[in-house]
Amino acid sequence: MKHTCPEKIGAQRRMKISGGLKKQQQDKPVATRQSSRCITDISGFRSWRVDSGLSRIEIKKSYFQMKNFILFIILILFSIQLWSSELEIKPISLDSLFIFQKGEIKGDSLFLYFSGKMFHQNEDYYESIAYFEEFLNNYPSDSLSSYALFNIAESYLKLGFTEMAYTIFAELNNRFPFSKPGIVALKQMGDIHFSRKDYSKAKLLYQNFIYHNIDLKIKDYAFFQIERCNYYLGLYEYPTDIFQNFFEKYPQSKLCPDLRFELGNYYFKIGKYTESINEYKKIINMQPEVSWLDSVYFQLSSIYHKQKDWKNATKNIHNLIQNFPESILKIPAYQLLIDGLLEGNNFLLAINTLNSTIQLTHPDERNEYYKMLARIYEKLGLYNEVIDIYQIMLNNEKDEEKQELLRNKISNFIKEIGEPEDSLSHSDNQEQIKSHQPR
Repeated sequence: MKHTCPEKIGAQRRMKISGGLKKQQQDKPVATRQSSRCITDISGFRSWRVDSGLSRIEIKKSYFQMKNFILFIILILFSIQLWSSELEIKPISLDSLFIFQKGEIKGDSLFLYFSGKMFHQNEDYYESIAYFEEFLNNYPSDSLSSYALFNIAESYLKLGFTEMAYTIFAELNNRFPFSKPGIVALKQMGDIHFSRKDYSKAKLLYQNFIYHNIDLKIKDYAFFQIERCNYYLGLYEYPTDIFQNFFEKYPQSKLCPDLRFELGNYYFKIGKYTESINEYKKIINMQPEVSWLDSVYFQLSSIYHKQKDWKNATKNIHNLIQNFPESILKIPAYQLLIDGLLEGNNFLLAINTLNSTIQLTHPDERNEYYKMLARIYEKLGLYNEVIDIYQIMLNNEKDEEKQELLRNKISNFIKEIGEPEDSLSHSDNQEQIKSHQPR
């Protein structure tokens, strides 16, 4: 494959950004990467070489075979999209599918563009930049040029070259101000200024992004970033004002549930439990369709647990367990429930609750509940029952390391109490447990 020398690729742009790159290189160690085709240093300049065992003819032949194969795959994908019964074909979409046949997008440009895209998706950003730069060098007026520029800027951003990325985003917005990539570039430049704590410029770019943007989903993100800029610019007194002002201005935003949850967690962390409960309840009442409502119930249960409000804690735990039986928070929620029962000395109810849960649980998941049960019996001094439970857990356990830990626990209990005797009868157990119940 004949590659354009990197010094010639995007020469005008490189002249603009070389100063910024050199400045960044002073702060970054040089990293080199070698492959069978090239050596790439951190500045992006490439030195092409050919393995000694391959002739130029063989390499050129290999390149054309690969190019033709990729073009063949692209044509198949376009054909599938065109003839799919699920796709609503409109005249404009028909033109866009076969635009390259009219000479507006040439076959070679597709090969270069999709090769760059492939490397970008595989996070090989150096290779991605090289293909996109060659694409722009050979086809500067191609209809995919704005997307190629965006991918180049994103690649440099991923590699940590913020100055270079910003310069290319700015070039993209100047050349293609009304294209989708050109509009999103405004948001990306706003993010860069925000990361530099240049909140005035960040806010202005976010506002421009919103002005030009009609239907992009990330519009709400820009609204929230503006509220954050307002706080850092001194327009709001408290950080919570960022959230409250956003909720007031954009109550229908799809970001509201996540932001309310974040705000509720913040209040929880600083000990403002009433405010935290209010935010969590608003999510349940106003956005009950969110898929992660189990997390909200769990947080509410945790607050009530801290407040020793066992009634409300139990209520929210049951809501979690009943509505989200597959939740990863189910076992921690049961632990909160059992802690609440033990706090009130309701040992018998705690044991019966766990026994009922164990019967309804898959054998592979029972050990977590047996562990809770063992703690209760240990607290009651029923060590023979504790040993029996650990033996059941050992039989259920498939992990060798956990099996060894259980054997050690059983051995330690036997050393403390001697050889286990026959367990107390069921009636004796009940009497001993009841003796611990509140009168």
